Order: sequence, then C-alpha cells, then structure tokens
Amino acid sequence: MFKRIIYITIVLSACFTIPRESLSIQDPDQRSQNFDVKITTLAETPKEYTIVSDSIKYSPDLRHVTYIAYKNKTAQFVVLDNKKSSEYYAISAGTPIFSPEENHHAYIAYRGEKGKEAFAVVDGNKSPVFDNIDHFQFSNDGKRFAYRAAKNGKQCIVIDNQIGKWYDGVPVKNNFKFSNDSKHIAYVA
Repeated sequence: MFKRIIYITIVLSACFTIPRESLSIQDPDQRSQNFDVKITTLAETPKEYTIVSDSIKYSPDLRHVTYIAYKNKTAQFVVLDNKKSSEYYAISAGTPIFSPEENHHAYIAYRGEKGKEAFAVVDGNKSPVFDNIDHFQFSNDGKRFAYRAAKNGKQCIVIDNQIGKWYDGVPVKNNFKFSNDSKHIAYVA
C-alpha cells in the first residue's frame, strides 16, 4: 500500500508517492530511492500579465487551478488550466471559485464603461446581465449555485441562473443558504 503526499505551487503540482515502509527510513539517500515523482503543470504565469495572488484557487481534487491576472487596471481576465477568459473591466474579489464536490468553476465579472454591467460565469456560461452581483455560492453538493443580483434599484436572488422575485432590498450577511441535500434554498427579503 502506498501513501500519497501532495505538494502544490502556482506553476505546477508535484505528486510524490512513497511506500509506507520507507517512511521510517532516516537516511536521505535511501529515502530518495523510494520516491516516484510525477510533475504536472497546471498553469504557467502569463507573459506581460500580473497574477492577483489572493485569487489563486485549486479544485477540490487538485487537478485544476484558476486565478485572476491583469495587464492594467481595466483589462482583467480569469485563467483556468492555462485557458484565458475574455478580458473584463474587473473580476469580483473572492472569485474565481470551485464548487465543493463537482469541480464547477465560477466567477463574477464586470464589463462596459466603468464596469457597469455585471454577470456570473459558471463553467464558461454567462448569466443574464445585471447592475451588480455579489455573494456567489455553490450548494453543498456543488451541483447548484445562487447569488444576489441588483438591477434598476431592485435586488433578487438568482438560483441556477433563474431570476427570482425582485425586492427593494435583499440582505446578504448570513441570509441565504442551501439545504443540506441542496434541493432547497432559504433567504429573507
């Protein structure tokens, strides 16, 4: 039986497999002979762009990496496994994210003059356009998602890109939550 130890950096992921019997060996020369090393590049630093270090996220299975990069203050994009998204005016703080179970990928982007158009992007598919979007979250099983959206001075909860009822305001802090089985969502408006 083997024990797997995982080491991750922004540029690559290295997986070391070590036989259990070698874990007690104290001599470094003997230990190195027992390693099987496999290095997989998940993403490379894009040329001419800067990575937003707080945005780096790994999928739950550690097979995917995503982050925000920018060229200037109004040319941001999301990278998922070395694939660059369209350029946007801005990408929301706290995104991109992965779902907890299913490896779905999502972020909130802003485009247009001064970022006045907001939309969520889930697995590459854009939501309807709103004035603002925040508090994006996946369900416990990772198959569903919800967020708060605003347009024309009203707010709603959007669930799986289905726009809910519009209200004068929808509080966000600790407000909406998926049920444990992810079939229902509760919120106060």
